[in-house]
Amino acid sequence: MLIWACLGHSYQINQYSCGIDQKGKHECHSLNQLWFKDSGTDTSIAGDNLNNGFRVRHGYIIQKPRTRGTFSLRVPLKLIFGFCDDYDKVVYGFKHQFTLVRKGDNDAIFRAAAADAGKIVLTKRSWYMPHMTPNLQEKLALYKTIESKSSLPVGYRMIQCDSIPVPQTRNFTWQLSVKSALEKPRWIIVAFQTDKSGNQEHNPSIFNHCNLINMFVMLNSRRYPQIDYIDTNFTEQKFSRLFGDAAAFRKKFYNAEHLFGSPNITPADYKELFPIFVFYVSEQSDKFKNSVTDIQIKAQFSENVAANTEAFAVVISDKSLNFRSDGNRLSVQY
Repeated sequence: MLIWACLGHSYQINQYSCGIDQKGKHECHSLNQLWFKDSGTDTSIAGDNLNNGFRVRHGYIIQKPRTRGTFSLRVPLKLIFGFCDDYDKVVYGFKHQFTLVRKGDNDAIFRAAAADAGKIVLTKRSWYMPHMTPNLQEKLALYKTIESKSSLPVGYRMIQCDSIPVPQTRNFTWQLSVKSALEKPRWIIVAFQTDKSGNQEHNPSIFNHCNLINMFVMLNSRRYPQIDYIDTNFTEQKFSRLFGDAAAFRKKFYNAEHLFGSPNITPADYKELFPIFVFYVSEQSDKFKNSVTDIQIKAQFSENVAANTEAFAVVISDKSLNFRSDGNRLSVQY
């Protein structure tokens, strides 16, 4: 979910929790997730090519531990699952199951070419879940709700990430997915990576613009945005509208004031490191309110896309379900 980290929660953590002490050292809660924003494309930790993100991560994981390479990390579930971020009520009588599927080490490690290949050894995994004990009054109200066979509507923002190889062509169409009537897309965030997968010497935390000149999203028959990204040319520094749409994401998504909603990246960072394309698709016709939503992404490039390029899309949707009681306990009804 690196796209989400670049535009969303991790930057929100950086904005409010990062500081610079008297020695100029950065302190940030994002390191608790073993992430720190790159400022370059390589593993330089000094000089003109300094990559401050790599320097901070390297110092924290390699240089500072007594045993090199040991660490722990904590990832709040609300940074991954919209339900854990939006739903703040007590959940009673449910079985919680959390499934982790491990990918290869090469997509989790970024090292210098001269360094030995690394691997990650997981020695312990813990899942912390808060438990609430209601007082007698609240417990009685809870039992009455269950016994009455009530149905409780639940709404939250669902986050889904998909990826697909991009052919070596100038025109790219991606039939992304079809959403049910109970799931309405609100944001679609797209990014590309060239030759970043399966190689520890390539940084999987940064993206490529691939000389994009235009992109739009089709939801059924409606197009977003309605007007092309006219005169886009990354080699000529012409991408201000794309950058503006990405920069506005936090302000719109979190309802943050502009002063506190900065994306924490400059236009130069956007071009070289984080060219992420954000489409706000909330304004949908009422006639599609109870119908399925077909999502297509269409992109145009000034030259053929390079080999080994992969496209990523994060879809943030409004999702609704119900907690239904059978008189004894609650269950989920989609």
